[in-house]
Amino acid sequence: MTVTFAMNPRSKNPSTGEIEKKYNRGYAEPATVAQVMEMLFGGIGGVKNIVKAVREGHEELKETLPFLCPHYSQFRGNHRAQADIMPEAFTFKTCIDVDDKDLVAQAIEKALNVNESPFSEFQGLVEYIEYSARKKVHIWIRLPKGMTVEEAQRAFCDEIGVPYDESCITPERFIYMTGDEVYRSDHWLEPLSEADIADRQEAFRSRGLDVDGRKPSTGHQAETLPKTGSQAQSTGTATAQKGATDVTPADKRTRFIFEEIMKKEGLTVADLNEEGGRHNAVKMILAHATQLLKEGEFMGALSELMPSWHEKEFQQLVKDFYAKYYDESAKLTEFQKDVFRKSRKLNVQQDEENVHQTAAPVYGDTASLSEIYASAQPPLLPEKKPALVKAVTSQTPKEMVPTVAQGMFPALGVYPRDLRFMYTDNLYRELRINCLTIGGTGSGKDTSLKQPLKHITAPMVERDTVNRQRLKEYNEQYNSTKASNDKPKRPADLIIQKVGSDLTPARLAQLMDDSQGAFLYTHLHEFEQWYGIEGLRGQTCTFKNLKLADDEDNPFGQERASAQSVNYMGPLGLNWNASTTPNKIQSMFRYVMVDGPLSRVCLATTPDVGLAAPMPRYGRYDERYDKALQPYIENLQKATGDITCHPALRLAEKLKAECDQYTIKTQDEVFDNLSHRALVHAFRKACLLYAANGMKWEKSIEGFCRWSLHYDLWLKLHFFADMIRKADEQMQTSKRGPRNLLEQIKTNEDGVFTYLEAVNVRQKNGKDEAGTRNMLSQWKSRGYIEDLGDGKYRKLKAS
Repeated sequence: MTVTFAMNPRSKNPSTGEIEKKYNRGYAEPATVAQVMEMLFGGIGGVKNIVKAVREGHEELKETLPFLCPHYSQFRGNHRAQADIMPEAFTFKTCIDVDDKDLVAQAIEKALNVNESPFSEFQGLVEYIEYSARKKVHIWIRLPKGMTVEEAQRAFCDEIGVPYDESCITPERFIYMTGDEVYRSDHWLEPLSEADIADRQEAFRSRGLDVDGRKPSTGHQAETLPKTGSQAQSTGTATAQKGATDVTPADKRTRFIFEEIMKKEGLTVADLNEEGGRHNAVKMILAHATQLLKEGEFMGALSELMPSWHEKEFQQLVKDFYAKYYDESAKLTEFQKDVFRKSRKLNVQQDEENVHQTAAPVYGDTASLSEIYASAQPPLLPEKKPALVKAVTSQTPKEMVPTVAQGMFPALGVYPRDLRFMYTDNLYRELRINCLTIGGTGSGKDTSLKQPLKHITAPMVERDTVNRQRLKEYNEQYNSTKASNDKPKRPADLIIQKVGSDLTPARLAQLMDDSQGAFLYTHLHEFEQWYGIEGLRGQTCTFKNLKLADDEDNPFGQERASAQSVNYMGPLGLNWNASTTPNKIQSMFRYVMVDGPLSRVCLATTPDVGLAAPMPRYGRYDERYDKALQPYIENLQKATGDITCHPALRLAEKLKAECDQYTIKTQDEVFDNLSHRALVHAFRKACLLYAANGMKWEKSIEGFCRWSLHYDLWLKLHFFADMIRKADEQMQTSKRGPRNLLEQIKTNEDGVFTYLEAVNVRQKNGKDEAGTRNMLSQWKSRGYIEDLGDGKYRKLKAS
């Protein structure tokens, strides 16, 4: 077998000969598989040097790379054109080209998952993944039997969540090879057996297609496509058998239940398809499934894993099993209960997706939460905005207004001093606010905020400039004074609030010591600069100071023995803005997904305006702009004390009730966990707007803060939800599960035990006494024990 794999014959680069000499090029004719492998992975031909040069900007060298035609191994006369296609040379494979750099990491991860998934028709069919010359990605797959190139491209793109590209299905298409591999299966470039080829060709003929899956009459791909993704059904699956059990197509819930049962019984897909063992394998699954799946649901899930599901033997087995063993009144086993609870969450989520899967953007102040979180885009900013928001965004291009509206609060929040607002838990909250703007490179995430933040902070910068000069003079005087003379004392009012990005923990401690209770503010142009504030990088960084900056009354600082060392112990007041890209922030937070930093960050983003979009046009940030901001800043400077803002409290209660209702409906623990601090962030913004108005409430504050809350949560779920769930699943656990405390409590012959005996068992298991009464109350409410009074209890049944 030979493959079309050579220097691009169309290259007209006059320096081709020099390029070949410089990069030690080798092959110029079609190569065998062995030569291909040697060239890419044996270091021959200097392919890696060419790839490096292309990535450094020498685009003209790309055409000197070897290439491989994914769909045909050869053409008539070696002319790579549709007219010269040889159907019998069809390779039964294709290559998915992911051109969006923001989707590359996702595509690779999901492709590898699909390759391992027993519920995907592409299980075991991903053969090779490599980065392209421009650092995008090519994913080579073998076609599922009977599926055309177009059908496979659409279905696979659907499974990994990337756009389908119709240019990838052209028969004469070729792929430049780089050797920059991510994954290579043992079957990469391995030819199919003659029997397998004949079988695949027959599958195409049975559909009225040519042996390469194209329509014989037109030479084009088939127009009628099966359902994409895991819903695609090949010949002999869920729709083939008339008169058999009504089959319900598998969904997330039924696949999950089926997969969990197979895991429990130690079964694989092979067990369902091997003669002599598949009958028992189905019975083992049925033993658990009859109480969890309807008969049609069971058949739908089975049909995706077992091609022979429709045979009379198995149809009858399933019918008999359900008729004999299904019992509505039967108690579920602990395993069935656990699987049922988890599957219900998937069911609710899928219902939401089905109803709103193509939902357009919706307004964040009026739309239901189901509409907001089902939409493919973050919620729209309300048309009616608070006066301060309108003033700050007055010169901002329309498409960037949400970014600025979310990002304006950290700088404004540092003007008040010793200002606190009562929250719904009867504890006070300060205006501790941050904003991290996530967007693609060149999307305007930093540019859009630069001028508004510069003008918001101008009054404090003016004061800071004077104090910086005073600090410089003090340092000069101190250093020039001889050790034998009395050193000058450091001035007590060197307040500097707007600080640079080159912060260290020691510098922060000194600034907080000087601030006299005022908050600091910094604008990080790249969030990676936060590592300097922590003093740690990478996996060792737990973002301790980021968490302290969001929490009231948490200890921060350092104690030193030296007279000139910084000695400060107190809360860290640091508001901040920063920007980053999706890949960068996911990389920085990947080790702390469930440890608190993410929930303490408030997010913004930039709009996806598409390719070749017009340049955003900003207004004039001049004296008129400053004059519009001045009264709000002056009101914030005057604001102080402990305040109870009743409209903000009512709003917080209302938003929490709304979030709780949505959590109960979806049973989404990730949403629930993220919503707690997001609600506090929204409350703080409402209070800031109230203080900026001179302690006056605007009706539009409510709609704006509802939008801000769900805009923040939508982005957290969009960028991080799957990573959080994965981190939860990978959490290390004890080798043994939690022990049943009720069983450990010893009783007399009547099953009676005392309160002190319950406390003793808790303490032996590392638990304190404080939770004992709550534990006993829960046991009583669930019917496990009876309260006899006088600190005595009787066991009724095992928990």
